[in-house]
Amino acid sequence: MPKPMSRKEVLAEIKAAETAGRRAELRGAILSGADLRGADLRGAILSVADLSDADLSDADLSGANLRDANLSGANLRSAILRSANLSGAILSGAILSVADLSDADLSGANLRSAILRDAGLRGADLSGANLRDANLSGANLRDANLRDATGIVEIGGLDWSLYLISWADRPRIKGGICRWFRTRTEAERYWCAHPKKAHGQLMLLKLDAAWNIAQALGWEGTDAPLDAGTEVAK
Repeated sequence: MPKPMSRKEVLAEIKAAETAGRRAELRGAILSGADLRGADLRGAILSVADLSDADLSDADLSGANLRDANLSGANLRSAILRSANLSGAILSGAILSVADLSDADLSGANLRSAILRDAGLRGADLSGANLRDANLSGANLRDANLRDATGIVEIGGLDWSLYLISWADRPRIKGGICRWFRTRTEAERYWCAHPKKAHGQLMLLKLDAAWNIAQALGWEGTDAPLDAGTEVAK
């Protein structure tokens, strides 16, 4: 059975790989709870690795292979994951705030309850991913592939996209990149006062359409009045 690796051992493998002109080989490594803050793991092979609860904040994982890796509860705040392969990875409860996931492959990944505040997901492949209870406040989902993703409904087309994200109590509302609401009342308050009136009206129409889809899917909280409450989502 593989033994847990220390930060020193990981860094030694990275250095050896760099010297030999190859990718760091950490496939299946046991790195649960490891301190890998700021580590240079560009292109590293970490498929099927156990990185649960690891601290990878500010680490550079550009182009890394994390296919089917366990990153549940991991801290990836401000990590660079551009073009990384995270297909099938477990990222439930992971902290990915301000992380750069542009063009990353997250197909089939489990992102349930992940914190993706202000994360860059432009061009990312989220097809088949689980986004239930995920916090996507401020996240950039432009050009992301959400085909067959669960826990999210997107209404695109003209102007900004409108997203609903399934949470345990009721869906959260995401408009474009920066807006994040819990209720229709909060959304109306913002979009009705928008300097571009047509834009605000369009976003509210998209919200109606997305809510109808969520109701058809049987999401929690969609049976309540759309404008119930006034609290902004956390």
